[in-house]
Formats: sequence, C-alpha cells, structure tokens
Amino acid sequence: MRRPALHLVGLGVLLAVGVPSALASTAGVATAAAVPVAKLPFWATPGQPTEAQTMPSVSTDSLPAVTQAEVITRAQSWLHARDGGPLPYSVSRTFQGYRTDCSGFVSMAFGWAKPGYVTSEMASPSMTTPISKDQLVQADLLINPGIGPAGHVVIFDHWADAAHTSYFGYEQSGDGGTHYRQIPYPYFDGYEMSPYRYNRMIIGPVTHPNGDYDGDGKTDQSLFRPSDGVWYTRLSSNFAVDVLRWGQKGDIPVPADYDGDGKTDHALYRNGTWYILNSGNGSVTVVPWGTGGDIPVPGDYDGDGKADLSLFRPSTGTWYVRRSINASVQTVAWGKPGDIPVPGDYDGDKRMDEALYRPSTNAWSVRRSSNPGSIHPEVWGVAGDIPIQGDYDGDGKTDQALYRPSTGTWYTRYSGNGTASMLPWGTGADLPVPGDYDGDGTTDQALFRPPTGTWYTRFSSNLDVSTLGWGLSGDIPAM
Repeated sequence: MRRPALHLVGLGVLLAVGVPSALASTAGVATAAAVPVAKLPFWATPGQPTEAQTMPSVSTDSLPAVTQAEVITRAQSWLHARDGGPLPYSVSRTFQGYRTDCSGFVSMAFGWAKPGYVTSEMASPSMTTPISKDQLVQADLLINPGIGPAGHVVIFDHWADAAHTSYFGYEQSGDGGTHYRQIPYPYFDGYEMSPYRYNRMIIGPVTHPNGDYDGDGKTDQSLFRPSDGVWYTRLSSNFAVDVLRWGQKGDIPVPADYDGDGKTDHALYRNGTWYILNSGNGSVTVVPWGTGGDIPVPGDYDGDGKADLSLFRPSTGTWYVRRSINASVQTVAWGKPGDIPVPGDYDGDKRMDEALYRPSTNAWSVRRSSNPGSIHPEVWGVAGDIPIQGDYDGDGKTDQALYRPSTGTWYTRYSGNGTASMLPWGTGADLPVPGDYDGDGTTDQALFRPPTGTWYTRFSSNLDVSTLGWGLSGDIPAM
C-alpha cells in the first residue's frame, strides 16, 4: 500500500512528495460498444449472470427520468447497507429486489426494472448514448457490454486529476461488494470500458457536502492557522494532507464550491475583499466586494451548482447576494444588529435560503426561496446557544440545530417528521463542526477541541465515534 502523499500548495503551484506517477490514459470518443476482453482484473471480478434475464423490453419512453442527485444518493445507499458496511457481491442474490452484481447495482441507482438489466442492454441505443471521455459528468456510465462475466459497469462521479487519467466511481464488484474509489481510466488492468449517458438523465447541480475538498462526497477535516496563514486539509479519499500557505492573520476562511466542479475551494474574506483559489484550474479570483463588519455567508442561492458571494451587514440588517449565474446583485433588507445569519436549504429546492437566529429572543426566521413572502419566526433555544444548522435526517432539507456549550449538548429539530433530539456530547470548550464525514447524505455531529487539537466525529451511518488528534490551539476549522 502506498503511503499517503503530502501536498504543498501555493497559489496554484503544486509540489507533491511521494505521489505515484500519473496513470496512462486511453482517451477516445466512444462511437460503438466496447469489445469485451478475455482478461479480467484478477481481483475485481466484474460480471453478471450468463443466463438470460426475464426483463421487460427496453423502450426509451418506458424508462424513468432521473436526476444526477438521485442516482448518486441511491448508489451511496449500498455503501452502508449491510450492518453499516458495503453490500456483498453476488450474481444470484438480491437486495431490495435487485441483483447484487454490477448491473443490478446500477439498475437500482437509476430506478430501472427489477432485478436489473445487464450491460449489453444498458449499452443499447434505447437506454444510453455513447459519449466522449471529455463529456463525462457525474452519474454517467462506463460500460463493457460483454456477456456474463465479461461485462461490467461503473457509475462515474468525477475526475481525480486535471489530466483525466483516473476518476472516482461507484461500482459493485467481487473484491468487497459496493465501492466508491479511485479508478484508472477506463478501468483497472487495461480492461476495456467506454463512456455512455443514460437517455433520460436530467443534468443539473448535484449537492456536495460542505468542506469536500477532494470531491469524494465526504466532508474533509480542514484547519486554517491564522498565526502563519496556512491551511491544512486531511483528504478523506486517501488521508493525504494538503498544506496551503495562503492567507494572513485576520483573514476569515470562507470555503465553498465557487467554480461548480464538485470540490470545495479554499477562499478568504479580508476586509471587504474575497480571495478564491479555484480547484478546477488553480486560478485565483479576487473580488473587492463588502465592507468592514460584514459577515460573509457564501452559498448557492441561485441553484446553478456554484457558491455565490454573499454578505450579511449587521449594521443595517441587509443581505447582499452576488449571483454567479448572471453576476447580478440581490439586496434583501431583513434583519437587525445582533442577528446571526444561518443560511441553508430549508425547503429542499437546491437553493440557499436566507435565515436568521436572533439570540435576544432565541427566534429562528427563514426566508424560503420557494416562498419568500411567508416568514414565521419560531422561538427555540436559550441564551448562549450556538446555531449549527444542517441536514441531520438526510431528507435534502436543512434542519434547525443548536449546540449548548453550558451543558455540552446538541439539539436538533428534524424537518422530515417534525421531531426533535437531544445528545449530551461535548464540553464548553468544544467547537461544533458538523458535516457529512461518512458521505451518506446526512450531517454528522462533530467537534473540534482547541485546547488539545482533537477532532471527535460521530458518524450518522453507524453511530461510531472517531477521535483524531490533529491541530493546535488557535487553529480555525475551515469547512
């Protein structure tokens, strides 16, 4: 096993220590079905039933329309389906009515008929269309339409490198069942696969969790050290640590996905100026926009898959949103001095909503993008509580949540069923740092303890608690 790589990054210049050489690429435009090869990866065991399946005839009109987000969410569900772990591989067994082989897994993710189509059917013109390597986007497919064990299919997630020599993908294979992992393009051991797109897939923004710097669908632990202006990010995909010397004392970290590539970008707000290091191409964007005292609240307010620059001005109780979709600025006079901005997608429409928590009255107010004229304040909390909103029930909507330092207790109100929970877990010195650290689509409770530089993460997928000593007193979590 290769040891994790340490990356030293400075304004787009990358110095890699211990990084394996780039994998060879087999780029090309797929104009016909891939030719099955006899040699299979000895460890991966892709494959599917040799015998014919009793399936309905494939007609484009009869197939369901599906969004990228729906495909990815369903694919992720099998990563934790068996006692919190991946679902084992089998050609003969089923789960939720689908075969637990590669093609059954993909059929489940796309919502196709049970027990699942095979790869030769998936590569047919009635189901998919061949595309080029450069056209691949999240939820596209890489298919070898071979018969029986010769065939295999992988759900593409995103490229792992700028040269497009490897990618992250979801698959069901014989070396452990359900996987989300990095794969050399087009597949291991030179196994032939070609890119396809489902004919009825709806292309649109796919939500990634906050702090996902490597784009693997999981929040990464990240710290900004004001004393020397350095970022430290521990990537969940390979546990490598990225070190970025970029910033200075007094800067406010404002990480978000500003370029829409599915990865969180390092960004800073400095006395009315935004500095953004775009992960897509390594370029730096500098935007003088704001004044001293403004609170930066970036998020995707226009639903285009990119974080918008946004500010809340406490002195006047005004929100300013600079929409990335057309560079227009929206101004909303709503709030007053002392209010804490708590934006989130409270109505589940894939757009950030302006929201406020008022410590003086412990009231939450949400201006939903789907119905901005209907605002109903709700009193919930006590003096000293810290708002920590997030999607704690995985229903695609932001839930109201609080951390009470005086007792070290978490309080969460679930939007899915209207219930609430209480979890005594923490101390008065802890900083709450919620995020989706296990990639299951649900916000996990997590803490950073500055006096000891320790992270505590409680995974929603299995309720296990992870402890990591990583950081110094004075470091600022940057998710």
